[in-house]
Amino acid sequence: MRRLARGGMIDRSQPLAFSFDGRRFSGYAGDTLASALLAAGVRTVARSIKYHRPRGVFSAGAEEPNAQVALGDNARAEPNVKATEVELYQGLVARSLNCWPSVRFDLAAVANTMGRLLPAGFYYKTFMWPHFRWYEWAIRRAAGLGRAPQTIDADVYLKHYAHCDVLVVGGGPAGLSAASEAARAGARVILADAGSVFGGSLLWERQTIDNVPALTWVERTLAQLRRVPEVTLLARTTMVGYYDHNYLTALERLSDHLPGTLAHARPRQRLWHVRAREVVLASGAIERPLVFANNDRPGVMLAAAVRQYLNRYAVAAGECAVVYTNNDSAYHTAIDLVEAGVRVAAIVDVRVGGAGDIAARAAALGIPVRNGCCVVGVRGHGRVRAVRVHRRNSGSGEWIRCDLLCVSGGWNPAVHLHSQAGGSLRYDEALACFVPERPVQAQRSAGAARGCFRLGDVLADGIAAGREAAQRAGYGVAEGAPAIAVDGETEAGIEPWWWNGPLAQGKQWIDMHADVTLADIELAARENYRSVEHMKRYTTLGMATDQGKTANVTGLAILAAITGQGIGEVGTTRFRPPYVPVAFGAVAGETRGDQHTPRRLLPAHACHVAAGAVFEELGGWQRPDYYPRPGEDREAAVAREMLTLRGAAGIFDGSSLGKIEVIGPDAEEFLHRLYAMNVRGMAPGRVRYGVLLSEHGVIMDDGVVARLDGEHFLVSTTSASAARVMAWFEEWHQCEWPALRVALFDTTSCWASIAVAGPRARELLVAAGVDAELGAEAFPHMALRAAAICGVTLRVQRVSFTGELQYEMAVPAGHAETLWQRLLDVGTAFDAAAVGVEAWLRLRLEKGYAHVGVDTDGTTLPDDIGFGAAIERKREDFIGRRSLLRPAARRRDREQLVGLRSMAADVVLPIGGHVLGAHELRPPMRSQGRVTSSCLSPTLRQAVALGLVCAGRQRLGETVRVYDRGRMYSAQICARTFYDPEGKRLHG
Repeated sequence: MRRLARGGMIDRSQPLAFSFDGRRFSGYAGDTLASALLAAGVRTVARSIKYHRPRGVFSAGAEEPNAQVALGDNARAEPNVKATEVELYQGLVARSLNCWPSVRFDLAAVANTMGRLLPAGFYYKTFMWPHFRWYEWAIRRAAGLGRAPQTIDADVYLKHYAHCDVLVVGGGPAGLSAASEAARAGARVILADAGSVFGGSLLWERQTIDNVPALTWVERTLAQLRRVPEVTLLARTTMVGYYDHNYLTALERLSDHLPGTLAHARPRQRLWHVRAREVVLASGAIERPLVFANNDRPGVMLAAAVRQYLNRYAVAAGECAVVYTNNDSAYHTAIDLVEAGVRVAAIVDVRVGGAGDIAARAAALGIPVRNGCCVVGVRGHGRVRAVRVHRRNSGSGEWIRCDLLCVSGGWNPAVHLHSQAGGSLRYDEALACFVPERPVQAQRSAGAARGCFRLGDVLADGIAAGREAAQRAGYGVAEGAPAIAVDGETEAGIEPWWWNGPLAQGKQWIDMHADVTLADIELAARENYRSVEHMKRYTTLGMATDQGKTANVTGLAILAAITGQGIGEVGTTRFRPPYVPVAFGAVAGETRGDQHTPRRLLPAHACHVAAGAVFEELGGWQRPDYYPRPGEDREAAVAREMLTLRGAAGIFDGSSLGKIEVIGPDAEEFLHRLYAMNVRGMAPGRVRYGVLLSEHGVIMDDGVVARLDGEHFLVSTTSASAARVMAWFEEWHQCEWPALRVALFDTTSCWASIAVAGPRARELLVAAGVDAELGAEAFPHMALRAAAICGVTLRVQRVSFTGELQYEMAVPAGHAETLWQRLLDVGTAFDAAAVGVEAWLRLRLEKGYAHVGVDTDGTTLPDDIGFGAAIERKREDFIGRRSLLRPAARRRDREQLVGLRSMAADVVLPIGGHVLGAHELRPPMRSQGRVTSSCLSPTLRQAVALGLVCAGRQRLGETVRVYDRGRMYSAQICARTFYDPEGKRLHG
C-alpha cells in the first residue's frame, strides 16, 4: 500500500469498495479511481492502442493519455473514460481496455515486436492490396478501445440556458480572483471549474496567500462569492466548446460521482448553453513530458501529477523516485516527496546552470542534483526499475535504481478555448510554449492560461482580468482593490529540451495514447508530410481521446527541428470542440426518443397495428412498411402484396402525402408561376401532374394539382416535402408576389388519403358503397369527383402511382379508420389486401416512375427524367425556367434516368453502384452514373432497376457493368417502363 498515514483531502472515515478487472480494492471518499489504484499499488492500468504496451497512470486530469478504462455495466456503461477524472464511489466497477485475456498478460502485445512492420501511415500503404474486404473484419475487431453499450441509455440528461455578464472558466487562483473582482463590481458572474472542488493548483501546492494557507484563502474567497446572489458557482463543470458571439457550452456532471441507486434516481449530466458579455479564461496550464527511450513505462509520471497525488490524495506514487526536469517547478515535487518520507535518488536537470533559489532547499534536504544531465532510457517492462542518466555532451552515463520517474518539460497554457473562439497564438521563446495573442471575441486569458506561472503573478493577473471584464460589461471599478501578498522565490528560466538528439536510442514516445513515436514524426518529414496538419493525420498525433494535450507541442517542436524551422513557423493545428469527450445523451438532453421528433401517426394507425404492420419512419410519419403473415419474412410479404395488387386489388394508406389548398381569385396565376407545367385552363374536376423547381431549375418536388372549382385548387406533395413546399409557397407569396389575392392552407393532417389500386379496384369500391359513377368514361384518368360512402363525404381522384387502375380517396381524418376497415372487409371478396410502402415503391419502380429524392438529387433537371419536352411547351415564365436555358442544362452528356436490366435475372443490382463502360477493365475507371432504385420484380420474375446514366437515353440497349464494393455486375440499359409499357392497365 502506498497510502500515507496522514494528509490529503480524502475522508478516511468513509472507506469505499470498488473493483478493477474483477479484483476488489478500497479507497476513500475524495479519491479518484486513478489515486485509489495508485494507492493499491496497481501499476498497469491499460494497454496502448497500437502496440499494446503496458501503460500506467501518467497525469492527474483531463490530459491523461494512458489510464483509459471502461466503467459500469450495460445499464450505465462508459467505454472510454480517463481514470484520473472518475470520482470514486461505493461499488464502482471498472476494467482495463485494449487487452486480452488480461491487462497484465495481453496476447496482442506481439504487435510490439512487429514495430518495424507498423510504422506511421502503414494502413495507407497496406490496407489497399489486394482486397480490403479480405481482412476488414480483423482490422475492425482490433480497432478502437472500449465497446459501445448495446442497451438504451436510460439516464436522464438536462439542458440549461443561461446569460451572464462575466463567465470565468477555471476555479483556480486566477479564476477565483477574477470572479471575486467581477462580483465586487456588481456583475452577474458564472464561475465554472471541472474539479469536484474549487481551488485548482492550490489544492496540492503548499503555499500561503496573505499569510494563511492557500486552502484557507480558497475557502474565504468561496464564502464571499456564495454570499453574492448574482454569482453562480458550478463545480464538476467542464467548458467544452467556445463558439461565435460569446456562446459557450459546458458539461456539468450531476451524479457520475454517486453510487448506483442514488445515481439512477437523479439526472446524470447537464449541458449548459451560456451567453456571456465577457469571458475570462483561467483554465490553467498542462505540464509537458520529456522524450527519451521507453518513456511510456508504468511509473513514468508528470512531476506535478505526482505532487498532486501526494498532497491532495495522500498517495506516494513510488518508493524511490528520480525527478527529471528542465525547469524549477519539478523541484517542488522532489522536496514534497522527501518530506513525505519518499526517497529521491536524484534530480536530473538538463540545465547546466541549474535551478533558482529552490535548489538550496533541495540541497538542504540532501537530494542529489545532477545539472547538465538528461535521462536517456528506462529499464523495466511492467514498471520502472532504473533510469539511465547521461551528461548532455557525453555518451557515458549511469543507471540509477528507482521505481518512479517524475518528468517535467515545462508548461503549456491551456489555450484550447481561446483557439476555439478564433483567437491567435504566439510562440514565446522565453517560456517555451504557445500563449494567447489576439482574442477575436470579448474574452481575455488570465493566469497560467496566459503564461503567468508564479502564484503572485497569477493572482494579480486574475484580479486585473476580472476588473476589465466587469468594466467592459458596463460596471464600474469596485472600491478597495485587494492587494494579495504571496511569498516567492527567484526562479531560473526554462531551457527547452524536446528530445535527446544524438543520445536518443530506442523507441521514444511522443503521443502515448496513439502510440506515436519520434521515429514516426521523422518518417512523416522524410515522406514530405511537413505541414503540421498533414503530419497530424499521417501519424495520428493528437487524434486520441485526450486530443494530444500532453503531446502536441512536443510533436510540433520536434517537427520544427527536423525541418529546420522555428516552432512558431510550424504553428499549431486548430483546437476544436469539445475539449473533453461528451456523451451523445448530454448533447440530446431531453430531446431524444419520442421527444426528439414527435412520432406522427396516420389517422388509421390503430387499424395498421391491429393488422400486424411493421412500421418505418418515412418523412417523419410512422408508416406501414409491410404486413407480414405467419411464416413470412419481409421479402416474402412484399412480394405477396405486389402480386395481390397486380392480380386483384391493393389498399394503401397514403395519408402522409402533403395536401395544400390554394384558394383565391389569383390561385390559378399563383400556381402557374410556381409549377413547370401549365395550370391555366384546367377545368374543375381535372388533375394534372406537376413538377416544382428551385431557382436553379433543379427538381425539388412533384405531385398532382387538382382544380376543385374556379378559385379552389388542391396541391399534393410527397410526404417528406409537405412542410417545405408550404414554406416555399408562403415565401413567394409574401416576399415576391404579395399583390396576388390568394390564401394558402396546409390541410395534410385534416384529411386521410386511402388508395385502392388494381384490376378489381372499381368492383371493390362499388361493392363498398361509393356513390359515384366510377366507369372509365364518366370518371377518366386524371380526374377528380366528389362522392360519399356511408354518409361520409369523399374526394376521389383517378391517379396512379403503380401503373394500375387506381382511385385515391380523401376523407376527413376522423373517418379514416371507418373507411379503411370498410375497404378491407369488402375487399376480402375480391382477394384484396393491405399494401405497405415498400411494395408500393417497388410497384412504381416496375412502371418506371421517378421517385423524387431517390431517383433524383440536387443536380437533376426535368429533362434528365424525361419531362423536358412537356416543359418546353409552356411559354410563360415559371420558377427555374431561366436556369434551364444555361448551356450546362442542355449538355447531351447529362445524367439521364433510364432502366437497367440485370443480365442475371435473379441478381439485384446494388443501389448506389457505379455504372461503368463494358470495356473499362482496369483503373482508372470513370463512373458514368449510378443505380438509384433496384428490386427483384415478382411480377416480371426479373431484377429491374433505375439509374442516372450519362447520356442514358442515347445508349438504350448498351451493355454496361455496375461496380459496388469490389464486385462487378452485368446490366443492360433499357427503357424505364418495365411493366405495361403501353399504359393500358391504368385506364381500366
